[in-house]
Amino acid sequence: MEMFTSESGRGQSAMVQRWMEWKNMVASLGSNALEV
Repeated sequence: MEMFTSESGRGQSAMVQRWMEWKNMVASLGSNALEV
């Protein structure tokens, strides 16, 4: 994340939030696949 220190904190937080949402979606899909 050191590369993004020059950019605004808002943009960085938005990217992190999108990454967390994507990770949660993949985790939920994986758990559903295991349950089936």
